Amino acid sequence: MKKIIIYSVVALVLGWFGVQFYHLLNYEETDNAQIEGDIVPIRTSVPGYIAAVNFLDNQPVHKGQVLIQIDDRDLRAKVEQAEAALEHAKALRLQTGPNIAASSTGISATQFSADAMQQNIEMARARLWKADADHERIKKLVALQGATPQQMDAVEADRRVAVSQLELAEKQFQSSQRQTSISSYQAQSVKAQQMIADAVIKQREAELALAKSQLEYATITAPYNGVVSKKNVEPGQYLQPGQLTCSIIGSDSVWLVANFKETQIHNMRIGEEASIAVDAYPGKHFTGRISSFSGGTGAKFSLLPPDNATGNFVKVTQRIPVRILLDARSVAGYYLAPGMNVTVTVQKI
Repeated sequence: MKKIIIYSVVALVLGWFGVQFYHLLNYEETDNAQIEGDIVPIRTSVPGYIAAVNFLDNQPVHKGQVLIQIDDRDLRAKVEQAEAALEHAKALRLQTGPNIAASSTGISATQFSADAMQQNIEMARARLWKADADHERIKKLVALQGATPQQMDAVEADRRVAVSQLELAEKQFQSSQRQTSISSYQAQSVKAQQMIADAVIKQREAELALAKSQLEYATITAPYNGVVSKKNVEPGQYLQPGQLTCSIIGSDSVWLVANFKETQIHNMRIGEEASIAVDAYPGKHFTGRISSFSGGTGAKFSLLPPDNATGNFVKVTQRIPVRILLDARSVAGYYLAPGMNVTVTVQKI
């Protein structure tokens, strides 16, 4: 009986060591792993007194649910002020419309007048040419005693009238040109006023959009489904922009990060299945798949990364963070929170 007992114990020990040796040869395992999740701090964007807090600590919430309502009376008044300023700017813009139309009409009228003055100049030149020709003919006839001195005086008078009419037409044309320039300058001034009015409207629209966004920020909502934790606000409390009010742990997606040794990852591949044991549920095994490998070791992302080029060098085996996605069907009905310790086992390839 003693021999049987001894042989049985030896067989059990050898079997246990055999299983461990087989496991060591065919699987990679680490207990340096934790469950991770989306943890988002909820901060305020606008200052104000808290009018209502609509959640309790560790309460489940859904996306879009109102968590905190800040007293928005001042913000609503700012929106109304911005709307009134925008309407005032639009009214000023409407006033420039008739001025632009009037300036355009004035430019057209002065241009038409200038064209008419140009025609008068041409007519005056034609009359002067005719008067000069008549003067030369009568002058020759007087020398031949074919015309009387009275006729000579009449032709001379017509010539002087033609010269005066030409000078008058040229002066009127110059005056119309100056008027056209003045009208053009006035039109440019009105156009500038219109551009200023348009710029003011854009500024008022931006101010209104900012006021409305500030009003929206007075209502703090949940960004996604999850659990609210670390509540540190109460009704009546005054909040400053950027102040932390609570944190939300997302419940829609939970994964884990296993920190394998660098000597273990050569036997792993993305998409490979992993067996997961959570310390909170002894004897229960969950499944997941390798999603990705970190771009660097955990030490490289630390606050003070090691610099092996300085001082004495001591080789230390590094850890590579491996992201593993949990199978939703295997974790259904179980409470898994970020920070829980797990043990991950991956079969060697």
